[in-house]
Amino acid sequence: MTASILRHTGLLLAVLLLSHGTLHAQVGTHGLPALGMAGGGPAFVHDNDALFLNPANLLYPGQRGRGVLTLGQTQAFTGGSLYQFNHYNATFTGGQQLTGHDVTATLDAWFGADRRRAGVFAEAVPLAFSYRLPRRAFGLAVRARTYSQAGLNRGLFDLVLRGTEESREIPLDLEFGHLSTVDVSVAYSQALLGGRLTVGVAPKIVFGLEYMQAEMTSTVVVEDDALAHRFAYTARAAGGVSGGLVAGFSLFQSDPMANVEISPFSGIAGQGFGVDLGATFALRNDVLVAASLTDLGQIAWRQDAQTVTPLGSEFRFDGLTFDRDRLRDEYDNSVGAYLEAQLDSLAREAYAGVARDLSGFTSALPAAAHVGGTWFITRKATLAAGSSVALNRAPGSLSHQPSFYAGAEYRLGGRVALPLRTGLRMGGEGALTVGFGLGLETPVYDFGLSVAATPKTDVLGAGGRYMVALSVGTFRF
Repeated sequence: MTASILRHTGLLLAVLLLSHGTLHAQVGTHGLPALGMAGGGPAFVHDNDALFLNPANLLYPGQRGRGVLTLGQTQAFTGGSLYQFNHYNATFTGGQQLTGHDVTATLDAWFGADRRRAGVFAEAVPLAFSYRLPRRAFGLAVRARTYSQAGLNRGLFDLVLRGTEESREIPLDLEFGHLSTVDVSVAYSQALLGGRLTVGVAPKIVFGLEYMQAEMTSTVVVEDDALAHRFAYTARAAGGVSGGLVAGFSLFQSDPMANVEISPFSGIAGQGFGVDLGATFALRNDVLVAASLTDLGQIAWRQDAQTVTPLGSEFRFDGLTFDRDRLRDEYDNSVGAYLEAQLDSLAREAYAGVARDLSGFTSALPAAAHVGGTWFITRKATLAAGSSVALNRAPGSLSHQPSFYAGAEYRLGGRVALPLRTGLRMGGEGALTVGFGLGLETPVYDFGLSVAATPKTDVLGAGGRYMVALSVGTFRF
């Protein structure tokens, strides 16, 4: 019986969390060298990577050659504060029966009074180009990004682990965000103050492919044999995820996904404008400091745009009564099928009715602020550090808890070099993260690979981060 009740109190969780796309969390690292240092920062990024974090650094003094062409660079990430494997392993894989005190202690340590989040981010740069003159530089880039992120508080785990035997009131909050875009940006960088200061701007046209943002606040009240779920939610969606998933998904049929048709080629659902800004100042010839703002702007969504809110506000279960004639005639004396049908009827009445506003809406880009510094110790050795923080709560945003990173690069060789990179990242929605990277740099061609991972999800923070970046086609002339 408890399992059936839990199934129906989790109906809205399924609506909010199901998506055909990837799950998101923006990681705050931009480009392969920066990821190998677990962050890099706005004073470290250079060449075409500067287009996305600090356009002022298109005039980065270490650039080899005047022109740089990138064909194919990818980056992927998964992680978040929900990834706390010490608690997960102790709770779900330990094999022992947990007492109510054990569950409370675990959830206090895992969640406290906050929400925890997890997701996936993927990015591809099929084309980027920059050209540097003595006092100015220009750039052009095309980039595709997709994010999704799900979050929840302790309520769902409390309900699953402790069941409905104990009377209590459980806050149960859920959220989901998804954003898929393609942007085309141009950039300009100018040297001032005799070259000590460089400033840059990179406006971009943003084509929105898919968007969804949903949030539910609710309370589950357990009293003796009764259970009540009082809820309110708002979900906004556009593009394929709206027309295919939100409109076609039904919890009240044998195959809830039967009417769902989602195409990755559903077209442009929204258009918008954004801008990245940056400035870099040379304290000395070998020390740079920088600051930048990224993804300032918004998207106006029109295709399949809808805002969904519930007509009901409560699901209540006060026990079931048996109609023995129906049990025999309609369900062939199957008590399980009979009970499930009654629960489905109660759930349909509570959850199925929704109001749909089919007008368009706007959403913000995942704006963030970055600061950092770089010290060129020698021509081969470099140290860099920085910090990043989100400026809004749009899908794809960084954590509102600032993250800090520091790393080093050492270049083996001369004209043909093997750069080795490593670094540490702390703060944000994750524990201590370690980055590693290497590459091959020649006068005309570069290759690189970087990875970063959280060795243990409860060291100097809470949560896991796992990242990889690959660049196979960077050409210089």
